[in-house]
Amino acid sequence: MNWRKTAATAILAVVVLVGLVGCPKKPPATPPAPVGPDSTWVGMPTVYQCSTSASGSIKYIMDWGDTKVDTTNRAYESNEKASISHAWAAAGNYDIKVTAILDADYSKASDASPAKTVKVLPNEAPVIDTLLGPSYTAIGALTRFTAIAHDPDGDSLTLTFSFAGSDTTTSLFASPCTVSVTHVFTDIETVEVSVYGTDSKQTKGTADSITVRVGPAGAVMDFWRNNDEDEASLITSLVLVSDGSEDCVWGACEDDYTFYGIKISNMHATATGNTAYPEYVFTGHPAYCTQTAHFIVGSEEGELYALEMGSLSKKWRYPGKSPEESITGIEWGAPAINGNRLYVPHGSDSIFYFTDNGEAVARMNAYAIHASVVDAPIIDAQGNVLFGTDSGYLYKLDANVNYVWRTPLQGNGEIHGPVLDADGTIYCTSDSSRVYAINPADGSVKWMKTTNGEGIRPVVGTDGIYLGTSTGRFYKFDKATGTALWGVWLGSSEFGTSPILAGSDYLYAQNDLDVLYCVQRSDGAMIWACDCPSYLPRTGRARTMQLTDYAPNPTIAADGNIIVVGSDAVYKVKGYSERILDASAPWPKWQRNLLNTGK
Repeated sequence: MNWRKTAATAILAVVVLVGLVGCPKKPPATPPAPVGPDSTWVGMPTVYQCSTSASGSIKYIMDWGDTKVDTTNRAYESNEKASISHAWAAAGNYDIKVTAILDADYSKASDASPAKTVKVLPNEAPVIDTLLGPSYTAIGALTRFTAIAHDPDGDSLTLTFSFAGSDTTTSLFASPCTVSVTHVFTDIETVEVSVYGTDSKQTKGTADSITVRVGPAGAVMDFWRNNDEDEASLITSLVLVSDGSEDCVWGACEDDYTFYGIKISNMHATATGNTAYPEYVFTGHPAYCTQTAHFIVGSEEGELYALEMGSLSKKWRYPGKSPEESITGIEWGAPAINGNRLYVPHGSDSIFYFTDNGEAVARMNAYAIHASVVDAPIIDAQGNVLFGTDSGYLYKLDANVNYVWRTPLQGNGEIHGPVLDADGTIYCTSDSSRVYAINPADGSVKWMKTTNGEGIRPVVGTDGIYLGTSTGRFYKFDKATGTALWGVWLGSSEFGTSPILAGSDYLYAQNDLDVLYCVQRSDGAMIWACDCPSYLPRTGRARTMQLTDYAPNPTIAADGNIIVVGSDAVYKVKGYSERILDASAPWPKWQRNLLNTGK
C-alpha cells in the first residue's frame, strides 16, 4: 500500500468535507463590561454601550440587575457598538452585565461580561395636579387645554399633551408650572385628551386625562380684547351691522373709554370712537339708526352721542356741554328707535324723545316718570313706547311720549323690559319672580305666573315664551295661558341676559359665568354648553354693570355664529349656518333685532 497516496486522499476528503459543511462557528468573544454613567436617577432612561467580536451577526442580552432585555429586534456587526437604554424603577446599586448571541442562536452565547456597577439615585416623577379643558368643543375651533403640574424634587419639566395620536410636547418649565396648549379637532368624535410630565432627568410621570366630545358647533372660534394692559372686554350689548364691506359688531369698552367696531370674520377692531372729554365711559347700550347711519349711545359725562357709521366720529351730542360748564354726570340708558325718532331713558327719572336729523338732534319732548326705567324701552306697531320701572309699574306712552296708561304690577321693585307678541300682547317680568301677560289696550293683566328665581327679559317665539332666571332655571310658557310647558335647571349660575331664538328649534342662553347653552326649544334638552372663558389664556375679571344694571346681551351673526360679550372677552362661538335669528319669532332677542332698536 502506498501510504503517501492514502494520506493525500484522506486529507483531500477532509478538505472537501470542510468545504461542503463549513467550519463550526464559535460563540462571540466575551464582551467587556458595558460602558456608561456610574450613576443615574430613578426613572431616567440611561444609555450603555457594549460590543464584541464574532464571525457573524450579534445580538445582546442585557442584565440590568432588575430585569433582562433581549435586543433581538436588532442585529449588530462584529465590533459594532450597541447603545441600549434602561430606566430603573427603584434606587440602589445595580450590577449590569451583557451576553452576546451569535446569529440569534441562543446555543452559541458568550460568557457574561464583567459587571458594571451603577448607582441609581432617588428621583420622584413629575405630577399632573390638574388638567383643564372643555368637555365639549367643535370641529375647527382652536381649543385650549391647561395643565397645572409640579416636580416633587423641584426639577424643571416638559409636558406632553396627547390628542388621539397627535402629541404636543412643550419646552422646559420651572416647577411648579401652569402650561396651556391649543389643538384643532377635525372630526366629530369623542376623544381622550391626556397629559404627562417629564422632568429634566427624563423621568416620566403618570398621565392625567379628560374626555372631550367634539361636535359640529358649540366652541369659541375666536375672541377680541382691547390692547389695554388689563385686556378688557366690552361692557355693552352689541349692535350687529355691516360697515359697508363686512359684518361687524359695535359696542363700548370701559377700560379705554372707547367705542369699537369689530369685524366678525377675524374679531379685529376696524374702527374706534371716543367721548368728547378724556376718560369718560360710554354707558347705556347702543342702538343703530338706519335712517341716519348713526349709533346712538350715552356716556357718563351725561352726553348722548350720535357716532357715524364707519369712522365713529361724533356727528352730534346732546346737551353739548362745554368743558367750562358743569358736566351733568346724569347718564342715558339704552335707546329705542323708530325711523329717526329716538326714545332714550335718562338718569333724571325721565324718558326723552328726540329726532335725529342727520346733521343735528332736536329734543321734541320728555316725560317725567319719577322712577328709573329698567332695561330699555320698546316700540309697538303703532309707535307707542313701553317700559318698566323700578317702582313696580309698566308704562305705555304714545309716540310723542304722552301718557296712555300705567299698570301697577307690584307694590315696588323692578319690572323688567317688556316684549311684544305678534298680536300686541305684552310680556314682562318682575323681581318678585313673576312673569306677566298684559293687554295692550288698557294694561290689564291677562295672566301671571310665578317662576323659580327672578327672570330678566323674555323672548317670544311662535311656539311660546322663553325665560331664564336668577337660580339657573330656564322656562318655556304657553303664550295664551301661561302654563309652563317645560322648566329645566341648567346650573346654579344666574341668567342675566335675554336668550336668542335660532332657527325654529334651538335657543342660546348665556349665564353670568359666560357659559353659552344651546337648548332644544321643544323640550328644553341641552344640546351643548360652551364655557367661553376656558378658551382664554387667563380669566378673572369682574363684569361692570351700567346705568340700567343689566349685563350685555349676546347676538347672532348671519352665518349662525353667536357673539357673546363676556367679562373677559368678546367671543365668537361656532353655531349652525342653518340656524340664524328666527325671522318668524315676534321677539327673538334682546331689543328684538340685530340693530337693538326695540321696534
